Amino acid sequence: MRGYGLIDSVKVKAEPGGVVNLKGVPAPNGGAAAQDYPAIYWYSMLKIPGKDQFGGKSEIPAKVTQEEWLNTMKSNGCVGCHQMGNLATRTIPKSLGEFKSSEHAGIRRVQSGQAGNNMVRPMPGFGVRGADIDSEGVIWVSLASGHLCSFDRRKCKGPLNGPKATGNHCTEGWSFHQFPGPRFKGLGENSAESSYYAWVDQHNTFGLGKDVPMATGNLNDGLIALKDSKMIVLRVPYPMGFFAKGFDGRIDDPNAGWKGRGLWTTSGDRAPWHTEGGKGNKPLVVQFQLRPSPIAK
Repeated sequence: MRGYGLIDSVKVKAEPGGVVNLKGVPAPNGGAAAQDYPAIYWYSMLKIPGKDQFGGKSEIPAKVTQEEWLNTMKSNGCVGCHQMGNLATRTIPKSLGEFKSSEHAGIRRVQSGQAGNNMVRPMPGFGVRGADIDSEGVIWVSLASGHLCSFDRRKCKGPLNGPKATGNHCTEGWSFHQFPGPRFKGLGENSAESSYYAWVDQHNTFGLGKDVPMATGNLNDGLIALKDSKMIVLRVPYPMGFFAKGFDGRIDDPNAGWKGRGLWTTSGDRAPWHTEGGKGNKPLVVQFQLRPSPIAK
Protein backbone atom coordinates (compact mmCIF):
# COMPACT_ATOMS: atom_id res chain seq x y z
CA MET A 1 0.00 0.00 0.00
CA ARG A 2 1.24 3.46 -0.92
CA GLY A 3 -0.11 6.81 0.21
CA TYR A 4 0.61 10.19 1.75
CA GLY A 5 2.03 9.88 5.26
CA LEU A 6 2.89 6.22 4.70
CA ILE A 7 5.86 4.15 3.66
CA ASP A 8 5.32 1.31 1.22
CA SER A 9 3.92 -1.82 2.85
CA VAL A 10 5.22 -5.29 2.06
CA LYS A 11 4.38 -6.36 -1.48
CA VAL A 12 1.87 -9.18 -1.93
CA LYS A 13 0.91 -11.18 -5.00
CA ALA A 14 -2.49 -10.48 -6.53
CA GLU A 15 -4.61 -11.35 -9.54
CA PRO A 16 -7.16 -9.25 -11.42
CA GLY A 17 -10.54 -9.42 -9.68
CA GLY A 18 -9.08 -10.86 -6.48
CA VAL A 19 -9.43 -9.41 -2.98
CA VAL A 20 -6.24 -8.29 -1.25
CA ASN A 21 -6.04 -7.23 2.38
CA LEU A 22 -3.46 -4.50 2.78
CA LYS A 23 -2.42 -2.58 5.89
CA GLY A 24 -0.97 0.90 5.75
CA VAL A 25 2.39 1.50 7.42
CA PRO A 26 2.76 5.02 8.93
CA ALA A 27 6.00 6.75 8.01
CA PRO A 28 8.41 7.14 10.97
CA ASN A 29 9.10 10.76 10.00
CA GLY A 30 8.36 13.41 7.41
CA GLY A 31 11.47 12.65 5.37
CA ALA A 32 10.47 9.02 4.94
CA ALA A 33 6.91 9.97 3.98
CA ALA A 34 8.16 12.50 1.40
CA GLN A 35 9.90 9.78 -0.61
CA ASP A 36 6.53 8.82 -2.11
CA TYR A 37 5.41 12.38 -2.88
CA PRO A 38 5.16 13.43 -6.56
CA ALA A 39 8.15 15.26 -7.97
CA ILE A 40 6.40 18.63 -7.79
CA TYR A 41 6.68 18.71 -3.99
CA TRP A 42 10.46 18.43 -4.21
CA TYR A 43 10.90 20.71 -7.21
CA SER A 44 8.85 23.49 -5.63
CA MET A 45 11.62 23.89 -3.03
CA LEU A 46 13.91 25.22 -5.76
CA LYS A 47 15.02 28.75 -4.87
CA ILE A 48 14.04 31.10 -7.70
CA PRO A 49 16.34 34.13 -8.13
CA GLY A 50 14.55 37.36 -7.28
CA LYS A 51 14.01 40.05 -9.89
CA ASP A 52 16.89 41.98 -8.32
CA GLN A 53 19.24 39.25 -9.58
CA PHE A 54 18.44 39.87 -13.24
CA GLY A 55 19.48 42.58 -15.67
CA GLY A 56 23.21 42.07 -15.29
CA LYS A 57 23.17 42.26 -11.48
CA SER A 58 24.44 38.70 -10.95
CA GLU A 59 26.02 35.79 -12.84
CA ILE A 60 22.78 35.37 -14.81
CA PRO A 61 23.19 36.72 -18.39
CA ALA A 62 22.02 40.33 -18.54
CA LYS A 63 19.47 39.77 -21.32
CA VAL A 64 17.67 36.93 -19.54
CA THR A 65 14.55 37.97 -17.60
CA GLN A 66 13.14 36.17 -14.58
CA GLU A 67 10.23 34.94 -16.72
CA GLU A 68 12.60 33.51 -19.34
CA TRP A 69 14.74 31.89 -16.64
CA LEU A 70 11.69 30.25 -15.08
CA ASN A 71 10.34 29.13 -18.44
CA THR A 72 13.64 27.39 -19.20
CA MET A 73 13.55 25.62 -15.84
CA LYS A 74 9.99 24.47 -16.53
CA SER A 75 7.91 23.59 -19.60
CA ASN A 76 10.25 24.73 -22.39
CA GLY A 77 13.50 23.56 -20.88
CA CYS A 78 14.27 20.99 -18.21
CA VAL A 79 10.78 19.55 -17.74
CA GLY A 80 10.25 19.44 -21.48
CA CYS A 81 12.32 16.24 -21.49
CA HIS A 82 11.88 14.64 -18.06
CA GLN A 83 10.67 15.21 -14.52
CA MET A 84 12.55 17.45 -12.13
CA GLY A 85 12.42 16.72 -8.43
CA ASN A 86 12.12 12.95 -8.75
CA LEU A 87 14.65 10.64 -7.13
CA ALA A 88 16.79 10.50 -10.28
CA THR A 89 17.22 14.28 -10.48
CA ARG A 90 17.37 15.24 -6.80
CA THR A 91 20.17 12.81 -5.95
CA ILE A 92 23.73 12.42 -7.22
CA PRO A 93 24.72 8.89 -8.33
CA LYS A 94 27.82 7.58 -6.55
CA SER A 95 29.19 6.56 -9.94
CA LEU A 96 29.77 10.25 -10.79
CA GLY A 97 32.37 10.54 -8.04
CA GLU A 98 32.86 12.73 -4.98
CA PHE A 99 32.57 16.52 -5.01
CA LYS A 100 33.59 19.29 -2.64
CA SER A 101 30.17 20.95 -2.77
CA SER A 102 26.60 20.35 -3.92
CA GLU A 103 27.11 23.06 -6.55
CA HIS A 104 30.01 21.17 -8.15
CA ALA A 105 28.04 17.94 -7.94
CA GLY A 106 25.07 19.56 -9.65
CA ILE A 107 27.18 20.96 -12.47
CA ARG A 108 28.63 17.50 -13.09
CA ARG A 109 25.19 15.90 -12.88
CA VAL A 110 23.63 17.99 -15.64
CA GLN A 111 26.50 17.25 -18.03
CA SER A 112 25.43 13.60 -18.22
CA GLY A 113 23.19 12.38 -21.01
CA GLN A 114 22.49 13.26 -24.62
CA ALA A 115 21.32 16.80 -23.79
CA GLY A 116 24.13 17.64 -21.38
CA ASN A 117 25.38 20.58 -23.41
CA ASN A 118 21.92 22.18 -23.48
CA MET A 119 21.46 21.74 -19.74
CA VAL A 120 24.74 23.45 -18.98
CA ARG A 121 23.86 26.36 -21.27
CA PRO A 122 20.03 26.61 -21.39
CA MET A 123 18.43 28.97 -23.84
CA PRO A 124 15.43 31.11 -22.86
CA GLY A 125 12.12 30.61 -24.66
CA PHE A 126 8.43 31.46 -24.60
CA GLY A 127 5.92 30.10 -22.09
CA VAL A 128 3.40 28.33 -24.34
CA ARG A 129 3.60 24.55 -24.69
CA GLY A 130 1.02 22.45 -26.49
CA ALA A 131 -2.48 23.60 -27.48
CA ASP A 132 -5.85 22.20 -28.54
CA ILE A 133 -9.27 23.59 -29.40
CA ASP A 134 -12.76 22.67 -28.16
CA SER A 135 -15.93 22.33 -30.23
CA GLU A 136 -16.84 25.97 -29.47
CA GLY A 137 -13.60 27.31 -30.91
CA VAL A 138 -11.93 28.04 -27.56
CA ILE A 139 -8.18 27.37 -27.52
CA TRP A 140 -6.61 25.70 -24.47
CA VAL A 141 -2.88 25.75 -23.78
CA SER A 142 -0.38 24.79 -21.08
CA LEU A 143 1.80 27.64 -19.81
CA ALA A 144 5.18 27.56 -18.09
CA SER A 145 3.71 29.92 -15.50
CA GLY A 146 1.89 26.92 -14.02
CA HIS A 147 -1.50 27.56 -15.60
CA LEU A 148 -3.91 25.91 -17.99
CA CYS A 149 -5.00 28.85 -20.11
CA SER A 150 -7.87 29.42 -22.53
CA PHE A 151 -8.40 31.99 -25.27
CA ASP A 152 -11.95 32.74 -26.41
CA ARG A 153 -12.03 35.19 -29.33
CA ARG A 154 -15.76 35.74 -28.76
CA LYS A 155 -14.78 37.87 -25.75
CA CYS A 156 -12.67 40.23 -27.85
CA LYS A 157 -13.94 43.80 -27.92
CA GLY A 158 -11.69 44.90 -30.75
CA PRO A 159 -11.39 43.76 -34.41
CA LEU A 160 -10.82 40.07 -35.06
CA ASN A 161 -8.98 40.65 -38.33
CA GLY A 162 -7.40 43.42 -40.33
CA PRO A 163 -4.41 45.69 -39.61
CA LYS A 164 -5.56 46.49 -36.06
CA ALA A 165 -5.78 42.81 -35.08
CA THR A 166 -2.16 42.64 -33.95
CA GLY A 167 -2.36 39.62 -31.66
CA ASN A 168 -1.85 41.73 -28.54
CA HIS A 169 -5.16 43.55 -28.66
CA CYS A 170 -7.46 41.08 -26.86
CA THR A 171 -6.30 40.52 -23.30
CA GLU A 172 -9.94 40.07 -22.29
CA GLY A 173 -10.07 36.83 -24.27
CA TRP A 174 -7.65 35.06 -21.93
CA SER A 175 -8.53 33.08 -18.79
CA PHE A 176 -6.00 31.47 -16.47
CA HIS A 177 -6.53 28.37 -14.33
CA GLN A 178 -3.75 27.58 -11.88
CA PHE A 179 -2.50 23.99 -11.87
CA PRO A 180 -2.60 22.12 -8.53
CA GLY A 181 0.41 21.42 -6.36
CA PRO A 182 2.88 23.44 -4.29
CA ARG A 183 4.27 26.74 -5.52
CA PHE A 184 7.68 28.34 -5.87
CA LYS A 185 8.38 30.69 -2.99
CA GLY A 186 8.56 34.39 -3.76
CA LEU A 187 6.54 34.36 -7.00
CA GLY A 188 3.06 35.03 -5.65
CA GLU A 189 0.22 32.83 -6.85
CA ASN A 190 1.78 30.09 -8.96
CA SER A 191 2.23 26.36 -9.32
CA ALA A 192 5.51 24.53 -9.80
CA GLU A 193 3.70 22.28 -12.29
CA SER A 194 5.41 22.33 -15.69
CA SER A 195 2.87 20.86 -18.10
CA TYR A 196 4.12 19.76 -21.51
CA TYR A 197 0.88 19.37 -23.44
CA ALA A 198 -2.80 20.36 -23.43
CA TRP A 199 -5.69 18.45 -24.99
CA VAL A 200 -9.49 18.83 -25.11
CA ASP A 201 -11.83 15.85 -24.80
CA GLN A 202 -14.31 17.01 -27.44
CA HIS A 203 -16.19 13.71 -27.55
CA ASN A 204 -16.25 12.68 -23.86
CA THR A 205 -13.93 9.75 -24.50
CA PHE A 206 -12.92 9.65 -20.82
CA GLY A 207 -16.22 10.19 -19.05
CA LEU A 208 -15.89 13.62 -17.42
CA GLY A 209 -17.97 15.29 -20.10
CA LYS A 210 -17.77 16.93 -23.52
CA ASP A 211 -15.10 19.57 -24.14
CA VAL A 212 -13.27 19.00 -20.86
CA PRO A 213 -9.75 20.48 -21.19
CA MET A 214 -6.91 18.34 -19.88
CA ALA A 215 -3.13 18.57 -19.63
CA THR A 216 -0.13 16.45 -18.78
CA GLY A 217 0.76 16.78 -15.09
CA ASN A 218 4.45 16.26 -15.65
CA LEU A 219 5.44 16.93 -12.05
CA ASN A 220 2.22 15.53 -10.55
CA ASP A 221 2.80 11.96 -11.78
CA GLY A 222 -0.33 11.96 -13.93
CA LEU A 223 -2.80 13.86 -16.08
CA ILE A 224 -4.85 16.89 -14.99
CA ALA A 225 -8.42 17.71 -16.02
CA LEU A 226 -10.37 20.95 -15.52
CA LYS A 227 -13.98 20.09 -14.73
CA ASP A 228 -16.49 22.70 -13.53
CA SER A 229 -13.63 25.10 -12.66
CA LYS A 230 -11.96 22.44 -10.47
CA MET A 231 -8.66 20.72 -11.19
CA ILE A 232 -8.73 16.92 -11.03
CA VAL A 233 -5.41 15.07 -10.82
CA LEU A 234 -5.40 11.58 -12.36
CA ARG A 235 -2.31 10.38 -10.55
CA VAL A 236 -0.34 7.20 -11.26
CA PRO A 237 0.91 6.12 -7.80
CA TYR A 238 3.08 3.27 -9.03
CA PRO A 239 5.62 3.26 -10.50
CA MET A 240 6.54 6.80 -9.49
CA GLY A 241 7.82 9.08 -12.22
CA PHE A 242 4.91 8.93 -14.70
CA PHE A 243 5.82 11.42 -17.45
CA ALA A 244 3.61 11.90 -20.50
CA LYS A 245 4.34 14.14 -23.48
CA GLY A 246 0.95 13.78 -25.14
CA PHE A 247 -2.25 11.74 -24.99
CA ASP A 248 -5.52 11.10 -26.78
CA GLY A 249 -8.94 9.59 -26.09
CA ARG A 250 -10.66 6.62 -27.66
CA ILE A 251 -14.11 5.01 -27.52
CA ASP A 252 -13.92 1.32 -28.38
CA ASP A 253 -17.51 0.43 -27.46
CA PRO A 254 -20.05 3.22 -26.79
CA ASN A 255 -22.43 0.66 -25.25
CA ALA A 256 -19.95 -0.74 -22.71
CA GLY A 257 -20.06 2.15 -20.26
CA TRP A 258 -16.77 3.17 -18.66
CA LYS A 259 -15.09 -0.02 -19.87
CA GLY A 260 -15.52 0.99 -23.50
CA ARG A 261 -13.77 4.35 -23.29
CA GLY A 262 -10.56 5.83 -21.95
CA LEU A 263 -7.42 7.87 -22.45
CA TRP A 264 -4.19 6.53 -23.91
CA THR A 265 -0.71 7.90 -23.43
CA THR A 266 2.94 6.93 -23.18
CA SER A 267 5.25 7.43 -20.22
CA GLY A 268 9.01 7.76 -19.98
CA ASP A 269 9.81 7.78 -23.68
CA ARG A 270 12.77 10.16 -23.21
CA ALA A 271 14.29 9.04 -19.90
CA PRO A 272 12.68 5.75 -18.76
CA TRP A 273 15.49 5.16 -16.24
CA HIS A 274 14.11 8.09 -14.23
CA THR A 275 11.02 6.04 -13.42
CA GLU A 276 10.87 4.18 -10.12
CA GLY A 277 13.13 1.15 -10.42
CA GLY A 278 15.84 3.01 -12.33
CA LYS A 279 18.11 1.40 -14.89
CA GLY A 280 16.45 -1.21 -17.07
CA ASN A 281 13.00 0.39 -17.18
CA LYS A 282 11.35 0.75 -20.55
CA PRO A 283 8.78 3.28 -21.80
CA LEU A 284 5.18 2.38 -21.04
CA VAL A 285 1.83 2.63 -22.79
CA VAL A 286 -0.76 3.69 -20.20
CA GLN A 287 -4.56 3.61 -20.32
CA PHE A 288 -6.72 5.74 -18.03
CA GLN A 289 -10.33 4.74 -17.38
CA LEU A 290 -12.90 6.43 -15.12
CA ARG A 291 -14.90 4.06 -12.93
CA PRO A 292 -18.28 5.36 -11.67
CA SER A 293 -17.19 4.11 -8.24
CA PRO A 294 -14.01 2.48 -6.87
CA ILE A 295 -15.65 -0.96 -6.73
CA ALA A 296 -17.46 -0.82 -10.07
CA LYS A 297 -17.08 -3.98 -12.15
